Amino acid sequence: MDTRPMTAALQLKILHPLEVYKSRDRMAVNYGCVFLTFSCVITLLAQNLHSFSTKILEDKDATNRDKPRTESFTQSTVSAPTDAPSQCVRCCDPPPASQAYVMYQPIPQVNITILKGDRGDIGPKGPPGKSGKAGNAGQRGPVGPRGFKGDIGAPGNSCKSYYSAFSVGRKKSLHSNDYYQPLIFDTELVNLYDHFNMFSGKFFCYVPGVYFFNLNVHTWNQKETYLHVMKNDKEVVILYAQPSDRSIMQSQSLMLELEEQDEVWVRLFKGERENAVFSDDFDTYVTFNGYLIKAKALNRTLWIKSTQNPETREQSKDGGGQDEIRIIRNPGLCERATCIHRFTLLADMKVYKEMIRYESAPLSARHHDRETTEPISFFLSNLEEVISWKPTRQDMFNVAVTPLAKRHPPLESPRPRTLICHDMKGGYQEDRFVQGSDTSDPYVFYHWQHIDIFVYFSHQMFTLPPVCWTNAAHKNGVCVLGTFITEWENGGKACELFLAGEESAYRAVADQMVRLAEYFQFDGWLVNIENLLSPLAVSRAPLFLRYLTDQLHQRVPGGLILWYDSVIHSGELKWQNELNDNNRQFFDACDGIFTNYNWREGNLQAMADEPRRMDVYIGVDVFARSEVVGGKFDTFKSLQMIRTYGLSAALFAPGWVMECLEKEEFLQNQHKFWSLLENYLFIHSLCSLPICSTLCLGCGKKRFSFGKDEEVGPWFNLSAQEIQPIFTEVTSQDQQSGWVRSRVCQKDAWQGGNSLLIEGKLPADTNGVTLRWRHANCRRSLILPVNFQTSRKTTDMAGCKGTMKWSSMTAS
Repeated sequence: MDTRPMTAALQLKILHPLEVYKSRDRMAVNYGCVFLTFSCVITLLAQNLHSFSTKILEDKDATNRDKPRTESFTQSTVSAPTDAPSQCVRCCDPPPASQAYVMYQPIPQVNITILKGDRGDIGPKGPPGKSGKAGNAGQRGPVGPRGFKGDIGAPGNSCKSYYSAFSVGRKKSLHSNDYYQPLIFDTELVNLYDHFNMFSGKFFCYVPGVYFFNLNVHTWNQKETYLHVMKNDKEVVILYAQPSDRSIMQSQSLMLELEEQDEVWVRLFKGERENAVFSDDFDTYVTFNGYLIKAKALNRTLWIKSTQNPETREQSKDGGGQDEIRIIRNPGLCERATCIHRFTLLADMKVYKEMIRYESAPLSARHHDRETTEPISFFLSNLEEVISWKPTRQDMFNVAVTPLAKRHPPLESPRPRTLICHDMKGGYQEDRFVQGSDTSDPYVFYHWQHIDIFVYFSHQMFTLPPVCWTNAAHKNGVCVLGTFITEWENGGKACELFLAGEESAYRAVADQMVRLAEYFQFDGWLVNIENLLSPLAVSRAPLFLRYLTDQLHQRVPGGLILWYDSVIHSGELKWQNELNDNNRQFFDACDGIFTNYNWREGNLQAMADEPRRMDVYIGVDVFARSEVVGGKFDTFKSLQMIRTYGLSAALFAPGWVMECLEKEEFLQNQHKFWSLLENYLFIHSLCSLPICSTLCLGCGKKRFSFGKDEEVGPWFNLSAQEIQPIFTEVTSQDQQSGWVRSRVCQKDAWQGGNSLLIEGKLPADTNGVTLRWRHANCRRSLILPVNFQTSRKTTDMAGCKGTMKWSSMTAS
């Protein structure tokens, strides 16, 4: 019987018992490795085949019982004795020699052609399968055990106390007028940290919190007393007394909650009725007092213990454990609670720890940019800010660090001067950043050797020059002035406030202006009053100018005060466009006058014999607005006429080349503008050594260090500007045989953002060309090391075209 059950990977064959052993030996030799590899598979198959062979034997035995055993086998057979008893044997037992019956043995055979080969490379990752459905949320676990107590923290800051208090009085009576009047006090009893401004009569809040204020006045017989205590521009309480036959003391008290920069002051009602406050020069009848009760704590943190979290009351029935809830409060304003879970404060909650933390004050908006928080230069908007100004640590960013260099000839030498009045888009643009910015199109001025005075102008009342301009100008021996300007109706009120009052009022303003110039290290002021003045105010304007000039000369060496041609001696706003008897009283009280721009040649002729004509700065509007001489690229026509009469010039807004022309061509336009003027400009030199310069303009497309680009990207910082050369252009007489010019090159540098490019074409018979870098007035010879590179291996450019880049120079 030959049974062959087949599968794709296995063949089964029934063999005679005698062949079993031969088959075993042969397979052991030939397929030993197969059985070792597939030992587990063979074991499983052997179990299945054993069951199969057992069933075959059972079927065969049943057949043998039904008919005699007369079958013979083609394979090896052995005759068994007929009288032998029947006996069960296992198919796996070796056949005894005495027995000759057939035993069936299943033998597995493996198809070697389908054996597994070497492991292949990992295939690409298949697409992810669909996400299964989310399972049901499990039950909330039990509350864990309470943790160990933490380490003791570091000691905190000591409690800081804040104080603010003032008490001031008035010894002069005050009558109502056609407009509201602030009550100004003349006696200072207590003024802690100068929070009360005696000049403006206002208390300025520097420590936010709750304050107490008290006002006491003495009424006038038969007159009404009508005042308001003001918070900023709003009436808070009134102090009122009806007309009476006798005078009485009247008082008003209140508490106010103030924020930083709030103002509290007293205002006398305007003259709709006969309203007055009584006092005299001997006794103090009027007093105003205030002090801080409690400073506002910016943050107070409370930790509250509760036996149960209100939001989980229904879920946690056993009430085990304790919850800690953190509450942030702003005491004095409103009670606010913020935490992870919303809750209501329950009776079973109690405060077990309280921590009060005073945060440092926010950065001053005056000294720091609101968007970047970087330090910036600033201005002062009104008289109150000027009078109350005191130097702080934040003001130190704006102190110029470069002293005014010595120059030759000195500023006071008898030759016409040149003044630049910088007015660029209202002022305080990218130049306001003390530490520079990354603007790609800045306005830079670098023709310092041609000018004597630089004025930074804006329409803010007190324009303080940005520190970068002061540093750059001082390196080149140029004075820098700020601007004091009053305009329109508000300007008129401000002038009346300090000019029409007592002498101490205008002196207080002048002293502060001198203090500002001395502290920030600039050199003076341009005073520009462009509004009507009352007869009293205009009569005191020369006194103010004289006092301001004298004080500045004493405290700021080389300081200057200039007057702008606007108001005349009668108080009218009437521009003269020249120096004449209408404005001479102001000119005589200061260091010079800056005339208006609408002059004609006749105006210049009228001043030709003026003894101080060098101190008369004729205004030239580069924008050429209204009817002016020259302007724009024709500005040289104005200078030509001005120099004819030996007068000084004041160029207003030379930033026209940036504002009105293509920004991408700024350097070319700037060079063109000043090249047209150079024949009418005098040059001053530096007379102190050493003179070192990398020729940096204070800006660039890259930042170079030792000839390698250190940082890619635009940058601008005028404080980094160094001494500049004289940019010249030399052309032969026929204008075709040869030329040499120098200009700024921002593609390469040794240090900073640019180098000096000298390029030209020289005829073959040219022995040499002299280019002047910068004149230095010294009595000894100079050693001038220079770093440069050329487009040729030799610096001899005779008979060829070539370029030379000068990167740094040092004279010692």
